[in-house]
Amino acid sequence: MRTVFDRRRALQDPRGFTLLEVMVSVSILAIGFFAIYSLFMQAVAASGEARFRQQAAFLATLKENTLVGDVSEISTDGGDFGEDYPGWRWRLTPSKVENKEFEEEAKLLKKVRLEVFREGSDRVYGTTHYLFVTEES
Repeated sequence: MRTVFDRRRALQDPRGFTLLEVMVSVSILAIGFFAIYSLFMQAVAASGEARFRQQAAFLATLKENTLVGDVSEISTDGGDFGEDYPGWRWRLTPSKVENKEFEEEAKLLKKVRLEVFREGSDRVYGTTHYLFVTEES
């Protein structure tokens, strides 16, 4: 009699999981892992961008400090940062400031664009400065 009772009890109160329950729980875990993976990949990309911007800003400041001198002598130029910063390059592009409302004042200004970038990368860090020119160049 005891075996019949045990079988009935086993059919009424199963202690395992059904296939449907296992599939639902695995699906929920998969969605959670996918969300965590997506956030991780975004964090890695943001970290790379922050590293690029920090290094580029430092190198732009370093280059700007070497440009101190006669503003009228600044010309289109480019180069690298030497052995200390391999792969990093800079490009300097001066231009005249044109403004119809302030023509006389615009003649005293020179627009200087400094771009810092890594070779083989499409990311560019740029700064623009407006410098006073003592003589018209």
